[in-house]
Amino acid sequence: MRLLSDLPLSTIPSPRWLVGFSDVTALHCAWLAQGLGGAVHGPNVTTLGSLGGTDRDQIFGLVSGSLPPP
Repeated sequence: MRLLSDLPLSTIPSPRWLVGFSDVTALHCAWLAQGLGGAVHGPNVTTLGSLGGTDRDQIFGLVSGSLPPP
């Protein structure tokens, strides 16, 4: 939260996806408020390797423009 005001969010080209959880919750809110694209409360880069094939395919499909089934 303390760092959000120092981030140059207006310089980020949109649309962009922000994917992560826990510590980036405040960043998700700022991201959406700036209209930068989509925000997904999901796996971050350190957990992608431990995802199963279906979960990994769905998250990559989502950020590539293919919505997963409900």
